[in-house]
Amino acid sequence: MAKGDDPQGDSGIVIRGLWAAALVAYKRCFSDGKRSFLSDNDVESLPLQGEVVEWHRFLKQMRDKHIAHSVNPFEEVRVLLFPQQAAEGVGVGHVLVKYMSSDEGGVRQLGDLANHLLELVHGRAEEQWNALLRTANQMSPEELAALKPYTHVIPGAEHANSARR
Repeated sequence: MAKGDDPQGDSGIVIRGLWAAALVAYKRCFSDGKRSFLSDNDVESLPLQGEVVEWHRFLKQMRDKHIAHSVNPFEEVRVLLFPQQAAEGVGVGHVLVKYMSSDEGGVRQLGDLANHLLELVHGRAEEQWNALLRTANQMSPEELAALKPYTHVIPGAEHANSARR
């Protein structure tokens, strides 16, 4: 494959972009706030082998320090002086070192962890759906008719800085 044929680009931008997106999506599941969230206890309860909790914490720290707040040992820029021949003086340049993504094994581990957590969330959602259905089945037709119908307004640019209700 010729240099220009690399679908990931010379800088590995596709790999970096996918890894960053995966870390952000993973970490959001553990953030409290408007939505329900998962906890470290949920990770501990999974039937996975190995250092699952340590890997989970590493992923969260990678997102915090590598993606969201990039001041860490995973990204470093250094300006260097390069001595040249005595008659030519000194040159200057820079070096950028950036952690791109995990290796294939790490990516597979993230996928396994995410899939097991997704199963956990699906189980919890099914419990909530069943509870809602039981409640709705106990309501009278008048009570059901009095419920506010669901509406959705597609947000515009003016909503970009608004919190979800």
